[in-house]
Order: sequence, then C-alpha cells, then structure tokens
Amino acid sequence: MEEELRNDNEFKAIYSELWLKVYKYIYYFVQNKEEAEELSQDVFQKIFIKYKENKVEKGTIQFYIFKAAKNIVLDRWRQNRRRVKVITIEDTNNLDIDRHQENRITESMIVKDAMSKLDKDSKAIIQLRIIQGYSIKEVAKIMDKPEGTIKSLQFRALNKLKEILKKGEYEYV
Repeated sequence: MEEELRNDNEFKAIYSELWLKVYKYIYYFVQNKEEAEELSQDVFQKIFIKYKENKVEKGTIQFYIFKAAKNIVLDRWRQNRRRVKVITIEDTNNLDIDRHQENRITESMIVKDAMSKLDKDSKAIIQLRIIQGYSIKEVAKIMDKPEGTIKSLQFRALNKLKEILKKGEYEYV
C-alpha cells in the first residue's frame, strides 16, 4: 500500500518557524541578502520534497533543514571558488566606506579568521548559540547531543576563541 503524502500545512508551519533562522544561518556565511534568500528557498524546496514523501521524520526535520543549509552553502563556496574575482588595491581605494563600516568589516574578518581555526563542533556551537541565538535545548536537538554536552562545548569553544584572539594580539571584549 502506498504511503499517504503529508499535509502541506504541516510543512508551512515548519517553514514559518524556521525560515528566518535558516536565512540568518546562511546569511552569516554568504554575507549577501539576495544570495541568502535564494539559498534559504533552495533548502526548503529540497526538504519539502523529502518531507512530502515521508523521507524525513517530523522530529528530525530541523536537523535535516540545517544540514541541508550547510551543504548548500558549501556547494555555493565550491562553485564560487571556480569564479574568483580579483580586486586590486586601487579598486579598494575607490570604495566609499565610512570609518564605522571599515571597523565592522575588520572586526568581522578577525572573528571569521579566528573561527576558522576552531574545530567543526566549536564553530557550530558559536554559530548557533551566540550568533543566531538558539537556546541550549534547540542546539542540542540540531546537533543531536545532550544539553550538558552543548553547555560544555560552548564553554570550551568560547575559551578557545578567546585564546586564538589573544594569540593573534587582537583586542576582545
């Protein structure tokens, strides 16, 4: 007997609950509004098909959505590496960037550089807990780890990030 396809309204509720979080997650990596919107839609389109065919359980849907988001971002990075645009120093001198924007860009670059030196779990914890503001419980569910593990991973990840910033002689707050 063929399994019944799921109700569209169930997925609409999931979409409404998670779209902004997925968008923010992707935006953090791509730093482009239109691209983040496009990739977020791609994530939900892919998951919707699997959801309708009962290939994803309701209890694990959030995990699958964020895993798909991560994979879509990685795929985009691989594509973009093939299309690298070279910018000269003269090009950067002509950019109209005020001092505040310049400081934010510099800080962002420093943090991204420091984050790149962290292990996969530490990056994910900081991304989900600190940058996106998920609760311990939500992160535990997304990462499929106990809440206590998430707390200790967060503590260690922040200390490691602090060490990295210190070694790089960066100022931190």
